[in-house]
Amino acid sequence: MIAAENIPFSTPTRPSPPDRATADDETMQALEHMLANPDERLSREGGSPDRLDRCALVREMLERLDTLGPAGQGDVMGRVISLLVTEGEASVMGEGNRRTFCEQLDHLRHEAGRPWPDAGSFCRRARNLMEMVEETPAGAT
Repeated sequence: MIAAENIPFSTPTRPSPPDRATADDETMQALEHMLANPDERLSREGGSPDRLDRCALVREMLERLDTLGPAGQGDVMGRVISLLVTEGEASVMGEGNRRTFCEQLDHLRHEAGRPWPDAGSFCRRARNLMEMVEETPAGAT
């Protein structure tokens, strides 16, 4: 709870806090729209979503993660993990990097499965994994 939520009446200098349930619904609808319509997010004309688009999608989802309640966070965390698994399989990493990548994915799965997940910790780990994937060329041999 933030200090503004402790005030029993609206003050002209402080806007009233957003309704948490409404924020969750709006964020989930926006995320579902992004996942359902990947072609609208392409930066290039034509073609299908590539790894950069998936990485951008993960970043957008992570930015919105702290606006959700625990149930919504768990859902979005699961989707982030799924996209990271796809990216990890598409990239060619050395054995040590792949082992580290898999260990960090296990930590993300554990965090996502908690009743009250720590969004900050999850986001830091997920961003580190995104950096690992982006540094590795996809499908390179």
